Amino acid sequence: MTLGARLGADSSTAGATVRAAVAVSTYFATLVTVRLVTVRVPMPAILANLPDQIATLCSVAMVLFVSARVFDTAPASYGLTMTRRWIHDLLGGIVVGALFQLVSTAAILGIGAGAIVDRWSMGVFTDPAAVAIAVGSTVVSFFIVALGEDLLFRGVLIREFVVGFTSRDVSRPVATVGAVVASALLFGSLHLNAGAAGLSTAVVVLQAVVGGLYFGLAYVLTDSLALPVGIHLSTNLWTTTQTRAVR
Repeated sequence: MTLGARLGADSSTAGATVRAAVAVSTYFATLVTVRLVTVRVPMPAILANLPDQIATLCSVAMVLFVSARVFDTAPASYGLTMTRRWIHDLLGGIVVGALFQLVSTAAILGIGAGAIVDRWSMGVFTDPAAVAIAVGSTVVSFFIVALGEDLLFRGVLIREFVVGFTSRDVSRPVATVGAVVASALLFGSLHLNAGAAGLSTAVVVLQAVVGGLYFGLAYVLTDSLALPVGIHLSTNLWTTTQTRAVR
């Protein structure tokens, strides 16, 4: 019997629970450990939030490594392949996410249900090269954030919830819907301490839950992380550059 077989590399509810628990524990343990180190290292302001995402990138790498070594689960099982098709779907997701945000923002402003209360500023950076580096660093950091969160909440949790539910004789469609909803609720809980200008905690969490449903749907329809990561990336960029307050 292999180590993976002993620890849950099977299609039972227990196996799915073990794999999900190990992935979540590995992700957050790595995140906290690496951040305790990187916070002590001075970083140039021009890199914006990118240094903060070193820990996230390490967390992604550790989850993939542990899943492969312990459970014999390849990255492709979570929808991460980095093929040409994956890149195309990622770019498509960025476009879809931007269009959705454009339409929803226009609708909110059009009916007077909200207002733009803040816009992103480059601050002290005026040199074109410095601005390009800062903008590029911001885009890369948001990509890493989207990759980390979607790997964990979509790739791992939805996959393992479906496995766990179907092993209990729940039909595949019902198991998939339940997995997406459960993952979205957990994703929303992650934003309990997240703040946003002009928005209450309840609204932020509700937006995160809706976003989790949105990203989860993109994941189950494509069986790939590319589309949800792209949508997630452009959504975060949009909400950073145009902060909305709901009245």
